[in-house]
Amino acid sequence: MMAASEQASAQRTSGGTGRRPAAPTLRRCLVSGESRPPEGMLRFVVGPDDRVVPDVGRRLPGRGLWVDATVDAVRTAVTRNLFSRGARRAVRCEGDLPEQVERLLLGRALDLVGLARRAGRAVCGMAKVQESLRRGRAGLILVAADAGGDGVKHLGSAPRMTFVESQLLGGIFGREAATYVAIGDEGSGNGFASRIATAIERWNRYRGTLPSRQSGN
Repeated sequence: MMAASEQASAQRTSGGTGRRPAAPTLRRCLVSGESRPPEGMLRFVVGPDDRVVPDVGRRLPGRGLWVDATVDAVRTAVTRNLFSRGARRAVRCEGDLPEQVERLLLGRALDLVGLARRAGRAVCGMAKVQESLRRGRAGLILVAADAGGDGVKHLGSAPRMTFVESQLLGGIFGREAATYVAIGDEGSGNGFASRIATAIERWNRYRGTLPSRQSGN
C-alpha cells in the first residue's frame, strides 16, 4: 500500500489528479525515421486527387505525413518518393513542393503581421516605433532586410528580428515601404509578438538561416 508521503508526491507530479503526466506527442519523420515534437516538423496530407498538399497550419483533414521542417528534408522526401511510402500507395508530388512550403511559411508570418496591424497591435515608421518603445508597448521590432545600419541604434533594447524587404512590409500597412515595425506585447506570452517571432523563426529555420531573433544593445 502506498504511503501517504508517496501519494502526495505522485499527486504533485500529476497536478493533483493522481494521474501520470501525459507523454509528449511525437511524430515520425519520413526522411530520418526519428520521432520528434510536431512543432519542429511539417505536416502534409494527400488530397482527393492523390496530390500531396502541405498543411503548415496542421488543420487539414486526413492522415498526416510528417517531415522535419527544413527545405533539405522536404526535397529529399520528394526526390526519394517517400510520401508514397508513407501513404502506402502511389501519390502525386509536385517538383516545386519545397518552394510551395517556403511561400506558405512566409505567407503565414506576413498574415500574422497583418492581423496585428488590424488589431491595433502593429505600427510602422521610426517615430511610431520609438513612441511604442518609450511607452513600453513593443514586444518585438521587425527590421526590413534592406534597412541601413543607422536606424537600428535607435531601437533600444527590445527584441528585434530581421524580416523581409521594406517594400513587402510596407504593403501590409498600405505604404510604399516600411523599414521598422513595432509589434505590441500583450504580456500573455502567446500574443502577437510571440506568435510572429515563432512564425518568422519557423520560416528561417526551414530556409536554414537561423538565428534571426536578436536582443537590442
